[in-house]
Amino acid sequence: MNIRTPRRYRSPRRNIIPFRRILLMLLAVVVIVAGVGVYENRATLSPVVDRLAGTAIMSLQSGAQTLVAPTATATRDPRNDIISAQNFWQGGAVTEALRLYLPALPSLPNDVEAHYRVTLGMIIQGDVNGAVLHAGQAVTANPFSSDAWAIQSWALDWAGQSGAAIASGLQAREFDPQNPRALAWLAEAYKSAGQISRAQSTVAQALELDPTSVEALRARGLIIWNGLFDPVTAIGDFRAAYALAETANPAMAALIAVDIAQLEMGSNQNYDEAIRILNDVLEKNPENTTALFWMGSAYFRGKGDPAQAASFLQRCVDFNPQNIGCYYLLGRTQLQTDQIGAGAESLTRAVELGSTFPRHYWWAARAQIDLGNCARAIDFLEPGYQLALQGSDAQLISDFEAIRPLCGLGGVAEPTPIPTEEAADA
Repeated sequence: MNIRTPRRYRSPRRNIIPFRRILLMLLAVVVIVAGVGVYENRATLSPVVDRLAGTAIMSLQSGAQTLVAPTATATRDPRNDIISAQNFWQGGAVTEALRLYLPALPSLPNDVEAHYRVTLGMIIQGDVNGAVLHAGQAVTANPFSSDAWAIQSWALDWAGQSGAAIASGLQAREFDPQNPRALAWLAEAYKSAGQISRAQSTVAQALELDPTSVEALRARGLIIWNGLFDPVTAIGDFRAAYALAETANPAMAALIAVDIAQLEMGSNQNYDEAIRILNDVLEKNPENTTALFWMGSAYFRGKGDPAQAASFLQRCVDFNPQNIGCYYLLGRTQLQTDQIGAGAESLTRAVELGSTFPRHYWWAARAQIDLGNCARAIDFLEPGYQLALQGSDAQLISDFEAIRPLCGLGGVAEPTPIPTEEAADA
């Protein structure tokens, strides 16, 4: 009887050809041959291996850094700076207030008050270009704010753009006809445009709305001083405005103090009093370039001390390298102290910045003539002479005609004159 043994109990059949063993042997041969090839070509393959290894290590490091990323640096909270800036502003320290306000402005895009104060502060400090820029930002912050349009009107007027200043002032009045500050600065723009009667009626409206308006009292004084040419009467308005500003608006007090100092120098020839007033301004606001200019003027023209004047004027151009008046007067003091090269450079800078005063061109030309550089002097003689002709300034026309022949230009040669000085150089 034939009984079949189940498959699982059968002995495995042996293959005649050991395929696994042959496969292992072939693999071993390949590894050996590859190893020999790598060894023989190790000089060529080594940089490739190093590069691949480095890439792998960098990937691992990057992954580790991503897993353990450093904590982001905290952004400075501007609120404390704004509070400090407000405190400085209330105390009349405009320089310190601006130092804190300016970095905080990007976090206050719609804060009209902050932009208004920065613009006003720049006007007070004598940075007119900066004032125009920030006045535009004040309007952008709130296009319906009467104060924003009013401060832009004032900044544009300071920049010599009386037409644009009037347009901005009218817009401010449109938004708030009862805003005495807007009316005051609109009146100043009218005065700058030569519309004196309109300026007088507009400032009268402002004072009718608020008889204690610092801005309106100053504006009326300015109209009387520069529009009606009555400095004796004007100084009363300036003193009244200053007395109110000391407590109500200390920032404006610094500006009005400079006005009073100018009147003391121009009308009363009281240079000691002017220097005292300006020192008080600079004690709180050392970067007030308007005060620095007039301090230089007081020492140079009033006290006859060009060296002392130069120290204030140098500070002025350091703080505001765009200040035409300070460069001009600094050049004059340098010529006076026999620094001809430095003086010529300062006077050239005043002209290059865009001066429209023919007197500035006259002195720039004279400095170049003193250096023996007629080719450069002609660059100032020709346009300066044309400005004098346009202004019908008989004295300056004569002054230019006296030195033009020194460089081969038409005119009647005379002893080199010294042009008369005017406060308008500011």
